[in-house]
Amino acid sequence: DGIRALAAAYERFCEGILEAVSGVAPAVKVQEICFSALGAEGVAAMQRLMEKAGQMGFYVLLDSNFASVEHIAKLYADGLFGETRVGESVLHPYSCDGVTVNGYLGGANVKPYQANWKMWMVIIPNVAVTVACAMGIGLQFKNGRFDFSGGAIMLLSAITAGSIARNAGTNSPMLFSVIAVGMCVLLSVLVALVYVYGRLPIMIATIGMALLYESITPLIFGGGGVNLISVSFIKQLSSFPLVLIPFAGAVAVYAVYNYLATTGKQSLLLAKNQQSAVNIGINEGKNVIISYVYSGLIFGFATIMWASMGKRDASFSSLSTVGELFSNILPVFVGLYIGAFCGDTIGIIMGSLAIVMMKTGLTTVFKAELGGAISTAMMGLFVFIVNLVAGQSKNIKKFFLKLFRISSGGEAAKA
Repeated sequence: DGIRALAAAYERFCEGILEAVSGVAPAVKVQEICFSALGAEGVAAMQRLMEKAGQMGFYVLLDSNFASVEHIAKLYADGLFGETRVGESVLHPYSCDGVTVNGYLGGANVKPYQANWKMWMVIIPNVAVTVACAMGIGLQFKNGRFDFSGGAIMLLSAITAGSIARNAGTNSPMLFSVIAVGMCVLLSVLVALVYVYGRLPIMIATIGMALLYESITPLIFGGGGVNLISVSFIKQLSSFPLVLIPFAGAVAVYAVYNYLATTGKQSLLLAKNQQSAVNIGINEGKNVIISYVYSGLIFGFATIMWASMGKRDASFSSLSTVGELFSNILPVFVGLYIGAFCGDTIGIIMGSLAIVMMKTGLTTVFKAELGGAISTAMMGLFVFIVNLVAGQSKNIKKFFLKLFRISSGGEAAKA
């Protein structure tokens, strides 16, 4: 049969392409019309091809013309990303991760493709990384230390661990994970040692170490950074569901430090009244070093997820890593405020979820660059307001009390 032979030829040709670009390209796009033009045989070949691409670790995008009025678009979305039930069986006919849609046909055409499980599979890793980075920052921040070195630690660790694991040829995610966490702990402890024994202000110590770590990144492994997007055995650690493992590790370390570890409780005493804490026998230097071991572990788990979410270039400009890390500072503020009611561990998770959802929504409604700019502006305004309220809380309280007295006096005069 000519059509069957042509569909088989399409499938063999595309399989060859998949094998050729495996380990090089992170994603493939399948042109639906090329296969559906051959009828049922072509569609069957396309389904097998997408399933194989997914098994090989590719992000599979289906380029189709599935655009129509809302109720028809919903059927398309359910077929591509939902579940098709036949009796007791649940079927997933298409093994794709994304699909092209035409937004110019109106929001009703796009809406059915949003808020589905595939979308959450993309959002969850972003939330996980944001939570881990926020906890790494927040652990030191709540103890009165504003640390600028975390981003440089993560970048240097990602380049080192990713390059070693990729070049080792073992395809072992465990090797990458162990090196990433170990590097982050080592580099964090070095920061603590410089701060404690150098007797430097925390800002000077952490900025200096960040500059040192950044200066190393262009000097190692050819100076090209590392690109792990297409390295499937590492990429799976930043994809659902395996991303939940390093996420759980980061949350567990933060929770243990806050609620169980003696070091965490001593750190709070030092932050509230340093002299009194020292007088009762708390060794401040030892406490700082141990707390940096905990934050290093958290940054290590964050690096496991973050490293393969994009190409990580070596740093050629001073403090370029600070901006990226501190884009996660807002969940720290939100988490610490919410933490008064539910604990800052839950607070940071909720804050991170809210921020990621806001960013996702803005970049969906607007162009990616404009949505990102609006998101950054809103976060900057929020941080400004939070700091203003925190710094002027007494004056603000007096102002509202004065307004209340004036209002109460006016009502009494009327009576």
